[in-house]
Amino acid sequence: MKYLKRLIPVLLAILVLVVPLTVWAQDDGEEKHEFVSEDELLTFSYPAEWVAGETPDLGFPAVATASSEDLLAMLLDPTDEEVPPEPGQAAAQVLLFPLDILNFMGVELTEEMTDEDVAMAFITGLMGDDEDAAMNIGDPEVVEIDEDFEVILFPAVDEEEETEGVIVVYEVADGIMLLGVGQTHIGEYNDDLQTLFLEVFASVEYTGSAEELMLGMMGGAQLGTDFTPTPPAASESGGDTPEFTPTPAS
Repeated sequence: MKYLKRLIPVLLAILVLVVPLTVWAQDDGEEKHEFVSEDELLTFSYPAEWVAGETPDLGFPAVATASSEDLLAMLLDPTDEEVPPEPGQAAAQVLLFPLDILNFMGVELTEEMTDEDVAMAFITGLMGDDEDAAMNIGDPEVVEIDEDFEVILFPAVDEEEETEGVIVVYEVADGIMLLGVGQTHIGEYNDDLQTLFLEVFASVEYTGSAEELMLGMMGGAQLGTDFTPTPPAASESGGDTPEFTPTPAS
């Protein structure tokens, strides 16, 4: 979806300032492949007939799996102009962030906030307030994977890009939030694809720590110390940093 490309420079700009529904698949015997990131900290499973990869040098984990090589290559290149999936195509993208990043977005977490509140604050904080990039995001649903595992799911439609799908948020490891986006051609999203996307997102494992992830996002700067930020590469040309605001689905 277009907003994920717009999300990356927004995150870089933040960092230089530092930055019950039950639906789960039964095992149908479908063959899966496992992807392992270059640093071997992140793994996930994906359909054997799909392809998978990661975007390097972002400072935070960003991986994807797609039903075609062309779609995957576009999703993994932040500089590539994004186009909507063609009919029959689908993809799932995963980005990981330390929960503490919300502090740098001006989002204050309170004990009264529900998991749905935290998930919406996380999405809104990441994506800014550019009305031109707005998607229609539906109300959050609690999806119970098993008795000890729930995720927050938001239906989403990018009308301009002719793309629809789902956004999933949950705490994948201690202090680390997963942002998952499943997308397909408009009109082709269905229960089977939702199950596939949830299988991908729920299979993610990350063995790094939230502190290490924050340090990596800050380019190695020490937490709690003063440093002079330098503008991200996306801003050196003088262009505005794109932002994004989710809006309720009608």
